[in-house]
Amino acid sequence: MLLAATLVGVNMGNSKRYVASLLDLAAQLTRERDQQAQLARISERTRIAGEMHDVVAHSLSVMVALADGAHAIAPKDVERSRAAMLDVAATGRRSMTEMRRLLGVLEVETEPAPRAPQPGIDQLADLVESFRSTGLPVVLERSGREPSNASVQLTIFRLIQESLTNVLRYADTPTRVTVRLTSSPGTAQITISDNGRPAAAASVQGFGRGLIGMQERVAIYGGIFEAAPGLHDGWRVHATLRFEDES
Repeated sequence: MLLAATLVGVNMGNSKRYVASLLDLAAQLTRERDQQAQLARISERTRIAGEMHDVVAHSLSVMVALADGAHAIAPKDVERSRAAMLDVAATGRRSMTEMRRLLGVLEVETEPAPRAPQPGIDQLADLVESFRSTGLPVVLERSGREPSNASVQLTIFRLIQESLTNVLRYADTPTRVTVRLTSSPGTAQITISDNGRPAAAASVQGFGRGLIGMQERVAIYGGIFEAAPGLHDGWRVHATLRFEDES
């Protein structure tokens, strides 16, 4: 009887320790799950912060250029000046819509965000035209089978948007700006070049942040990013994206 009682006591002790270990494991898994969720939220907010930087930088640069142009031609051509100011207002409204969408993703209390799709390759022509309206001589060249992946398309759009914004802000009187998108299954090559006289990067506030953001976007796809003075003149940005082809 004594032996049986001892065995029962040992088994009960082992059961309690086993249950306690299971509870500890469950608590640890819960903590790890919460930590992973927190890291995912931080990562998403960082991504959205980059999106907001691109939207604001692009929109404000275009609006300033349009407003300067409208002011310059107002004494000679009132109608063109008025049209330019309408473009300023339209650019501002598009920017506000995009910002509301991004803030909605961040769950910031604001007006309901319109459920507009993310920009992609189909919007490149409109993007280039918005820069042309400021007087920037942009030419868009596209070749190959373009990627259907929405995330890749968004990255391509943002790379071109940020690069053209930098040309508009920092290049001194370029007469040629070329955007070239060359696609093949699983790969996209993006090149933006101009023949303007670039400002010294170290002396331009915000210049480095945009380049870092582009580099980080490309790194997500294990790609290559280069930004440097052109071979003969101007500035050249080149990126190679690698991805799984969905076609």
